[in-house]
Amino acid sequence: MPGVVKQSAAFALALIMALTCAPACGYAAETEGGGGQAAQLVTVSDAQGSAVSLNQIDPRDYDGYVCVLKEDVTEEQIDQIEENIEEIDDAEVAEEVCSGEIYAAESLETIEEIADLSAIDYIEPNYLFRIDYTADPFDFYNAGMINTIGIKDVWNAGVLGAGIGGAKTPVIAVMDTGLAGFNTQSRRHEDLDFSRIPYGLRAGSFSSIEDYNGHGTFVIGEILATMENHRGISGMMPKAQIVPVKVLNNSGMGDLKSIVSALNKLTKKHNVDVVNMSFSAAYYSASFDKACRKAARKGMILVAAAGNNGDPSFRYPAAYDSVIGVSAVKSNGAKWSYSEYNDSVDVAAPGVGVAGLSIYSPKTYEQQSGTSMAAPVISAAAAMVKSIDPSVKHNQFVNILAKTSKDQGKKGYDVHYGLGVVNFAKAYSYVKANKGRIPAVKVKKSQKPKKAKIRKLKVRKKSVTIKVKKIKKATSYQVAIRPKGGKTTKLRFAKRKFTILGFSRKSTYYIKVRAVRNVNGVNVYGKWSKQKKIKTK
Repeated sequence: MPGVVKQSAAFALALIMALTCAPACGYAAETEGGGGQAAQLVTVSDAQGSAVSLNQIDPRDYDGYVCVLKEDVTEEQIDQIEENIEEIDDAEVAEEVCSGEIYAAESLETIEEIADLSAIDYIEPNYLFRIDYTADPFDFYNAGMINTIGIKDVWNAGVLGAGIGGAKTPVIAVMDTGLAGFNTQSRRHEDLDFSRIPYGLRAGSFSSIEDYNGHGTFVIGEILATMENHRGISGMMPKAQIVPVKVLNNSGMGDLKSIVSALNKLTKKHNVDVVNMSFSAAYYSASFDKACRKAARKGMILVAAAGNNGDPSFRYPAAYDSVIGVSAVKSNGAKWSYSEYNDSVDVAAPGVGVAGLSIYSPKTYEQQSGTSMAAPVISAAAAMVKSIDPSVKHNQFVNILAKTSKDQGKKGYDVHYGLGVVNFAKAYSYVKANKGRIPAVKVKKSQKPKKAKIRKLKVRKKSVTIKVKKIKKATSYQVAIRPKGGKTTKLRFAKRKFTILGFSRKSTYYIKVRAVRNVNGVNVYGKWSKQKKIKTK
């Protein structure tokens, strides 16, 4: 379940000491009559032990002030403070003041109003204590995730998504629920730089690109959230450019027509380098497949979520050959049980308990889990590659992933992790060393699976069960079904025995199958079996 995540503190707080400093360091006021010792606003130490004055502390890191009374304070002085609290006219301010030896208030003026300053030991900001997630200078929560994908070395090399050495800055289209703040400026999140968003697109009947679901804003934040601004998270590639494309409604639903139309528009516009699709459906679409292949031929790298059903069923668009399918792993790289597993999975990325931007207010954050969260990590990796070598296309990117991802699970390719867990640092080094001459994945003739054979066919009124001969190293099986006088439909199955529904009664069909093998992220197809003619009951 998504939840609000508290931000990491901007500074590592040292022990607060009751010191007297010059009035320039903070608040100072003389006691009535001028004879008492002035209370001072105590400075704190940053991570390097240097003094930090109040104007150096981010206002978001504290909420008002606290004052601590001296150990030898008298009962009379405490009683007087309590009486002063009761006499404050502004009830809202009065509620901020706590009884006892430590008092809190929204302002220094309120403390001066209620307390005899000669009784106060020291005053300090009322710090907001947050989860101690990391002591890293970057402002992210996702420490485990960041370490797992090896992105720190890339950031340290100055690679943040902007074009390098004259290369164009890559543009990532995020096809999703839109972006909060695109049409309504007051909803713009504090951790997004809208100058990195050149334009947006809306599909179908949507009147705006505004996001009232939150999914699209979260995904965009994973890639683009501002780095080192002492708030929120750091995006994977915060200097890239993002085009929000609203294809899903406020419930997170979208239709095929709108999605295909939007993708075709992006392809025709020809300035988008990467497309992120953190959505899926259970059914193959010829028009969507065609649109994806067309976009890939134009040099666009398409990335999609593999699905969250936790079973081997295929989800689209991740299962299209021209799309990089992404499974989700935990922040430490371990398998996530809800992630889909089949040979549509090309690569894995952290997608569990990911912190990101919330649409509930411009200053809130939340956690989400899913292959939806894993896909933008790979989109960011594609943008990093494109920022160095814009000529890289789908099959070249797949080869980069094959050569640089961290192998997990079974040795080599497997259906849970694909080619492994993405590693930004290794991918960066490989692309930098091979810029302009990165090869595509090559498949040897000997790696193609053998010709398939249908073992059994059980025909019912509206369904057919098929069992295929086991073929060594096949990762899935594809079946082609053609009704008499109709068009062919192709389906994929992870196991060699499957049942297909949706047949018409007392009708004639032609069925054939072939084996599929994933070779280094590329699906290789064997020869079709002999065609079988069936007639439903």
